[in-house]
Amino acid sequence: MVASPHKMAPPAETSRCISPWTYQPLVVALLAFCVGILVDRYALFSRLGGIHPSPFACWWLTAMVCWCCWLVGWRRKWLAGAVPMLLLSVAATGGAWHHLQWHTFARADISRFADQHFRPACLKVLALESPSLLPAPPQSPYRAIPSQCRSRLWVRAVALRDGTGWSPVSGVCQLTVGGQLVKVSAGDRLRVFGQLQKTATPKNPGEFDFASHARAHRCLSRLVSNSPDCVKTLPASEVFSIGRWLDSVRASGEEQLRRYLNPHRVPLANAILLGQRDAVSRETVNRYITTGTVHLLVVSGLHLGILVLGLLGIKNLGLLPRRTALAVIVVLVVFYALVAGARPPVVRAAVLAVLICLAAGTGRRVVAVNSLAAAGLVVLAFNPSDLFGVGPQLSFLAVATLIVFGSWFSNQQKQRAKDPVRRLVHASRPWPVRVAVQLVRWNGCLLLATLSVWLVALPLVMQQFHVVTPVAILISPFVWPLITAVLLSGFALFLCSLLLPPLAGLCGWVCDHAIFALESVIDFAEAVPGGHFWVMGPATWWTTGFYLGLLICVVVSSKKWLPLRWQLGAFCLWVTLGATLASFHCRTGGKLECGFVSVGHGGCVCLRMPSGATILYDAGSLGSPEYAAQTIATYLWETGIRRVDGIILSHADVDHFNAVPDLLRRFPVGAVYVSPVMFCAVTNRRDDTPAPDQLRELLAEHRIPVREVASGDRLTVGPGVQVEVMHPPPEGVVGSDNANSITLAIEFAGRRLLLPGDLEASGLETVIATPPYDCNLLLAPHHGSRHSAPARFAAWCTPEWVVISGGSHRGTEPTVAIYEQSGAEVFQTDQEGAIEVVVEPDGAIQMSCWHGAKSHMGGEFANPNR
Repeated sequence: MVASPHKMAPPAETSRCISPWTYQPLVVALLAFCVGILVDRYALFSRLGGIHPSPFACWWLTAMVCWCCWLVGWRRKWLAGAVPMLLLSVAATGGAWHHLQWHTFARADISRFADQHFRPACLKVLALESPSLLPAPPQSPYRAIPSQCRSRLWVRAVALRDGTGWSPVSGVCQLTVGGQLVKVSAGDRLRVFGQLQKTATPKNPGEFDFASHARAHRCLSRLVSNSPDCVKTLPASEVFSIGRWLDSVRASGEEQLRRYLNPHRVPLANAILLGQRDAVSRETVNRYITTGTVHLLVVSGLHLGILVLGLLGIKNLGLLPRRTALAVIVVLVVFYALVAGARPPVVRAAVLAVLICLAAGTGRRVVAVNSLAAAGLVVLAFNPSDLFGVGPQLSFLAVATLIVFGSWFSNQQKQRAKDPVRRLVHASRPWPVRVAVQLVRWNGCLLLATLSVWLVALPLVMQQFHVVTPVAILISPFVWPLITAVLLSGFALFLCSLLLPPLAGLCGWVCDHAIFALESVIDFAEAVPGGHFWVMGPATWWTTGFYLGLLICVVVSSKKWLPLRWQLGAFCLWVTLGATLASFHCRTGGKLECGFVSVGHGGCVCLRMPSGATILYDAGSLGSPEYAAQTIATYLWETGIRRVDGIILSHADVDHFNAVPDLLRRFPVGAVYVSPVMFCAVTNRRDDTPAPDQLRELLAEHRIPVREVASGDRLTVGPGVQVEVMHPPPEGVVGSDNANSITLAIEFAGRRLLLPGDLEASGLETVIATPPYDCNLLLAPHHGSRHSAPARFAAWCTPEWVVISGGSHRGTEPTVAIYEQSGAEVFQTDQEGAIEVVVEPDGAIQMSCWHGAKSHMGGEFANPNR
């Protein structure tokens, strides 16, 4: 943290600068605190129950006993035994605090009245923030159901309507309202009519865990209302609250941005300056992700650091006494951190800034690593679950990398300064040359620092986001000056709008043009060939081992315990091990693997042939095409798939192919197979969507061959597997797109799988008219709809197992009952999540579910490398 110059610094000349590795007791304390959190999250005894007091009491009892032992040892100078007791006490405190936040919820928590399906509810809630407006996604032919804008905010439940009375409840939940919710601020009491549901857990491997993310904020449920009319503000509201005041400050800042900036750039300015990223479109966020600059869209240490540098520059003008100026800086930093939402990266940067100001005001020196550890302890004291958040991990990782890089660069500069010839040559040059040399050195230092952070964060970024962005290094010399201009001009705009209104227009003009230039750089970077590419990402165990090894290397390098060549050798060995095991994971072992991805109301079946070829049967969802593409892509990466050899599109409904455009950007695709009537204009479609035609143009743009298949055709996918098209005939059948769905029959090792798409009406009659096809596994036609004649179809194909791919179990109960009466076991992706079917070379079938609810001849569906 900070070190006294009299007690900590040696008397030699080197005492002017303390190495970041000399004295860091808080680093050890932070590691102990993290160990306690990890043990409570993953150890067996911490899973005894959500409200059971025993683990919590055990944690605190352990902490108190260890603390007392440390106190006795410290007073009697038994340091060898006192220090471990102190660390155990810190670890037990971390475990107790995490257990209280993660496992312990009130008996009247609102989540106890919710389940996995929406239930109507009427609640009285307390708004914890003002609503954030989520813009409606742009119109797209690939979006089957147009979406409207939504409002979202955190609320605390107060009472639940129970018949004619109200029952007291507690707990935090997330309220989402269709449309724009206005005149609501933090502290308002609301009465809400909506649908209550527990936060959804992941339904596919690798899918983002919204339930854990919400639980980290002590939220276990969500409330959805269709209209702002379902939300009424009650008269009994708090007279004053910090949240309401901060909301008013944010609203005032947003008003100034709307007044002086181009309307198209206001959402981006809100994200960069005020941390309000919800209004930024998904397309814009994706552009920043693929250019490696998404961190610019959240208020982080970079933003706070630039603010502190600007304030220090004002302090140097001498307008205020030194200590008074430092105190003002501390107040402004804390104030801005609160206005920006006090997210972990902001809290970390605020703690570092406060420690620097305290050190400058008291004449002490800052120990960088110790200060970073202090910031980590503060962040975990606010929320111990931030230890598992990707944002906090990347934030602390970047700062730690910069500390190491800064120490190395400082040593290099000292070595250069000791050379008198260099100093003489530099002083003899004209001032323009000296300025140019300094600029080149500054840009070189910036590039090296960016490269260091980029390389160190790369494994974690690959694992979480599956993208590599080398273009981020190339554009860094342009991005940093522009983002600095945006931040300084934006802060000046807020200040001038209060104190010097005539100058606010100039600050707004600078901020607006700086954002325009930043957007131009991002647009250019996104279009650079090879500027980004999508990857499978390393396994969790490999990433964890990589960073543990990196930490060990940093420690042994500072102590000079191990030669550099041995460290590089260990690094190469670890990379080789990860790549080798990943290649083994990609092999099927001579088995046929069939995965039914849970994409809501839609469909995607991933077929991995014994030869290693990968075929997708449909790829789409009735909801967001971006969600469908992300879900399918993550599933493929988690199962070790880097290439898709073929995509079979059953028919021309968008909920069966709207994920294809995004998948083309992330995976190499060998070919696309369609029916002869897929792109035929005379097909009797139920709507006039241009999506099939746009898809055909996109496939031509990507130079992906489109091949038509019809009944009687067979696909070559390797030895031992027969893939036959049973429907439609080359001329098609009279009826809708559903009637012309490609029906696929797959046979391997004497086992049969039948995939009929949305087959119904005349197409269903045509298939049933053929000789019976006895299959082992059936994908229920048309998501289990009753219009798919389940009784007749079950009698025709006599399946042993039936999979229903749909977004809700409601409405499928009669279909499930019919198939079960025929002797089949039914699986539903909306309940069991992703369903995995493995056919062994000897004909044995293993079926398992991501949620582990059902299984047949096999264990839970899990990624062995995870």
